[in-house]
Amino acid sequence: MRDPSAVTGEAASRPAVVTGSTGAAPDGAPIAAHSAAETAVTAAITTARTLYFVVKTRNSP
Repeated sequence: MRDPSAVTGEAASRPAVVTGSTGAAPDGAPIAAHSAAETAVTAAITTARTLYFVVKTRNSP
């Protein structure tokens, strides 16, 4: 780990990141929520495409 006293510029003006008992950064929750939302959207798109294909296939002559 770097020496905090060596940090300069914008990073020096921000407080240090506090980690929990798991060592995860506090901003891990929004990242996980975004990942879950992205997975849900992908699943919805896949389901819609599958249903479209099934309906299209059944209605074809």
